[in-house]
Amino acid sequence: MSRWTLLEADERLSRWDCRDVSIAIIGFGHIGGSMGSLLASKGFPVVGIDKAAGILQAFEAGECPFEEPGLAAVLARAKERHTLRVTADYTEIKSSDVVLIVVGTPLDEDHGPILDHLKSATRSLGKVLQPGMLILLKSTVPPLTTQQLVRPILEEASGMEAGVDFGLAFSPERVDEGNVLEGLYGIPVVVGGVNTASSELAVEFWTRTLGVETMVVPDPTTAELVKLADNQWIDLNIALANEIALLSDAIGVDAMEVIKAANSLPKGQHWVNILYPSIGVGGYCLTKDPWFLHRLGAQRDIDLQTPQCSRAVNEQMPSVTVQRVISCLHAHQKDPAQARVTILGLSFKNDTGDTRSTPAGPIIQMLEDHGCKVQAYDPLVSENQARALTGSAIAPDIQAAVEGADVVACLSCHEEFRSANLSQLKERTRENCWFLDGRLGFDPLSVKAAGFDYTAIGGHCHAGD
Repeated sequence: MSRWTLLEADERLSRWDCRDVSIAIIGFGHIGGSMGSLLASKGFPVVGIDKAAGILQAFEAGECPFEEPGLAAVLARAKERHTLRVTADYTEIKSSDVVLIVVGTPLDEDHGPILDHLKSATRSLGKVLQPGMLILLKSTVPPLTTQQLVRPILEEASGMEAGVDFGLAFSPERVDEGNVLEGLYGIPVVVGGVNTASSELAVEFWTRTLGVETMVVPDPTTAELVKLADNQWIDLNIALANEIALLSDAIGVDAMEVIKAANSLPKGQHWVNILYPSIGVGGYCLTKDPWFLHRLGAQRDIDLQTPQCSRAVNEQMPSVTVQRVISCLHAHQKDPAQARVTILGLSFKNDTGDTRSTPAGPIIQMLEDHGCKVQAYDPLVSENQARALTGSAIAPDIQAAVEGADVVACLSCHEEFRSANLSQLKERTRENCWFLDGRLGFDPLSVKAAGFDYTAIGGHCHAGD
């Protein structure tokens, strides 16, 4: 059996400049599929491994199975170069130089991590692992997972030693849906290897394939905690913005004016940077990663407060949003049980079709509990996805969606909504129709000029003349 050394790593790297390095990505969903398509478009041979038939069929046909800006063009280039293959067969990994693991790690009902997919993928990889391979774990995991779970499984299944016969590092995924391609080029990549050779090989991989800045940390556990620290900061920051918004509403000031001025203060290495308030936090990462952090603390008798705090605040925002809708209806003496509410946007963020943990789901359910008749529209979400999310009527276009509405609630501020002719939409609604700006993507005065009454979490309400 050959021994993996840094010298051998350098010899392998000499081929990478010639676009000869072969890459396998286990988990070809939104992040893995986008990353694989980009690498393939640059000329690197990529094989995507996934069990989902729909994903495999879409990529085989050269089609995007999800909405992501720029992905269609990238995928077309990969198809022209014949550099992208997809399969469910792990034996196709054997000829790869680098293997990225990007499988899901969801939560169970008690906020604990479900690592079954990761364990299965790692066992399957271990059976086909070859000497000299570099394994990069990118899935968000509880700290110590690389060293105490992934490494032992790979070593047992392969009969080889990590850091000696093959490279192993954790390199957290830091991009987000809707900005994946831009993020892959622009966000520094964190690398934590099981030894120096693994880290150096991982750095060379990212540098030579994407030309991206890298930041090496001492070990995989540090890199794992980096990802959770990032997402805890984001969740907590949004929670702060939401509570500032609630207080601003109560005392009659505009939260965005408060936040804008507060963010002018230099602090630490940068500036105060309070994010925007909104209808709630959704998506795959921010709704679960704080709980990974909390669970890790609990296992060591540390009762971490910030994960619980941020989750509690942000999870209440859909209810706050619904109460705002009901208050707006009452302001014009309208009975919620007789009201029609239009939902524009079902995804959890702007300009993406991802509906995982979207606040739109509970908002629609609570509106229906109040007796409201709800109709939804999202140009980036398939009809099947929409119907899986809600039993409400799904409109075919934005014009039909707002027909007869008493409230138009824009929950995802997609480009189609931002560029819509609001005056024309207002003509289709009922009198005294409110426009709820759920993501603060609209100018309140422009909305008012179109004939709507305007409201937002943290923004002034504009009703009447």
